[in-house]
Amino acid sequence: MIGLYGSMKRIVRALYQYPGGWASDKLGPKRALIIFTSIAIIGYLIHLFTSNWVLFLIGTLFVLVWDSMSQLAIFSLIGETLKSSRRAIGFSIQSILKRLPIIIAPPLGGYLIEFYGLENGMKIGFLASTVLALFALAFQEKFYTTLFSLT
Repeated sequence: MIGLYGSMKRIVRALYQYPGGWASDKLGPKRALIIFTSIAIIGYLIHLFTSNWVLFLIGTLFVLVWDSMSQLAIFSLIGETLKSSRRAIGFSIQSILKRLPIIIAPPLGGYLIEFYGLENGMKIGFLASTVLALFALAFQEKFYTTLFSLT
């Protein structure tokens, strides 16, 4: 299952790129990001409330929407809202911020699993992911265009 998950993740990331760009162009990057985050939240909730591997993999399809589709919307938003002299730093900051959770999550997840056991540790992790995604959703709704326009 771990190998299937890893392969599926890479394939889905590649396949979601085009629809992500299309949605960003059609809906606008801010609205697209809000939709992509909402879809990811659905995936986290599926992960949180299921112990069935098939449903878990389906939830993964939802979670991967954020990682795959949002990148294009973020790039579009940076390109639209920052002056050309500030875009390189905007892309650099985005790149750094995107990697912070990837750096922090594995040791934190390992700690949760070690301390609370596999099932409870994972559920706590998925709950934390859901809460953080809801926070991101509120942030996106309120600040994205305003924040980027100020820099």
